Amino acid sequence: MNTQSAQLRIKELEEQIRELNVAYEGMQAQRNGYRQQLSVAEREKGQLWDQAQTLSMVAIKLGLKPGPDAIRTVPEVVLAMMERRDSLFSAIEHGDDEHRDWLKEAIDSHFSGNPCPPCRGFGVLESVTAERDELRARLDHITEHATHAARSQLCRELTELFDSDQIITVEQVVDLIAAPEGQSDAA
Repeated sequence: MNTQSAQLRIKELEEQIRELNVAYEGMQAQRNGYRQQLSVAEREKGQLWDQAQTLSMVAIKLGLKPGPDAIRTVPEVVLAMMERRDSLFSAIEHGDDEHRDWLKEAIDSHFSGNPCPPCRGFGVLESVTAERDELRARLDHITEHATHAARSQLCRELTELFDSDQIITVEQVVDLIAAPEGQSDAA
């Protein structure tokens, strides 16, 4: 082989090497694309697996026999339950605005399988307890006032009785103390 044909052969081989390098880079890019797709697919597979496990647990809690049929049924059951959220809220609605907001959040958390948030606002029990405490305080005030008024009336009547020149017996004093207000006639 002469030099010229050798140089030509070298150029052909260099061209083939460039083409192979371009093809190799294309294959590398394609491989990286496949890896990314595989990574996304594996991530989605993991998410689907987590969802399937969650649906299986919900199915068991709902009393459905575990298996593919239960997993297909669970979303329908959960959707039906979520659709009934508003009617459930209407059925149990009570308390102040803040407590009603908490009720909605608690219902949503329950249906989504999350822990319920801490109770907020005043529910029926709290508002009844607050009202009872207020009424008890008012009753105590009225009782104290009435007791003071009755003692004052008794003291006046006893003073009148003792100031008079009448002779009084112990029975008359006891009758005066035991008589309802305004009905004493011992004097």
